[in-house]
Amino acid sequence: MKYLICTAALILAAGCSDKAPEHTQNTIALKKAKNTAPTDPLEISTAIPHNPKWKTFTLGSEANYPPFEYRNNKSELIGFEIDIVHAVAQEAGFNPRILFAPLKDWQKSLHNKQTDGWASAFVINDRDKHIVHFSKPFLDNTFVLQFTDKPENARIQSAADLRGKKISVSKYYGKETIDLAARLSGSPDNVVIANSIYLSIRNVYTGAADAVIGEDRVLDYFAIKHRAERLPPMRSVSTGEPKRHMAFIVAKDNPELLNLLNTGLDRIRANGRYEAIMKKWFGKTS
Repeated sequence: MKYLICTAALILAAGCSDKAPEHTQNTIALKKAKNTAPTDPLEISTAIPHNPKWKTFTLGSEANYPPFEYRNNKSELIGFEIDIVHAVAQEAGFNPRILFAPLKDWQKSLHNKQTDGWASAFVINDRDKHIVHFSKPFLDNTFVLQFTDKPENARIQSAADLRGKKISVSKYYGKETIDLAARLSGSPDNVVIANSIYLSIRNVYTGAADAVIGEDRVLDYFAIKHRAERLPPMRSVSTGEPKRHMAFIVAKDNPELLNLLNTGLDRIRANGRYEAIMKKWFGKTS
């Protein structure tokens, strides 16, 4: 799950079991995203024009974690979280400057004033509340099991029904999620480890695994991609893991940015922009 400020969903410092897997590079998925035709609405940048009357704030982002933040084939920054940043900034009245930076440097960049905050799929947690401010949450997600929605899988109504079955998992989710897959499947021998979330999903389609474990929002995003490829639909059941709450992080000495982010989040939820962004990236609004 996520190491530091943990989506996904990973975390910032290797060794923290609550936040590193999801932020690690998803190379194949990223290449697939970059090669998508320009007509794909998910690949179009939503960057807003610079407004000289507004103050500019710098947000760090590693930008390698589809669907939350990544680059299209024009090297433009796109993703669900990036769309949220642009919408929030427009509603609250500030210019967002996105700085591409390694996630491992998030604390140093805040301390050195290179960034005012970060937009990189962070998850709210108690451990880091003394280091940074968390904005209001902009997304909840959790880990689920997903499998093809075909007649022979109709009996699968809970994770218990997948015991004894092969479960695929991306190695980038880390040991905690791999161990979870082993517990749910009944044995480490039933775990099929893949090099990316994209390949872990493909294992289900090829028959190498019966189900895949991953963050629900990430799987929703790939479901949109797979529908375009006319692949069979998938269905999900809960793993029993708690929901996690994604948020922006802000330097402790920058209450102005924190207030602007929270104000903008309130406004996009009230005026419908938030639901439109959810629908665009995940095919659903809840």
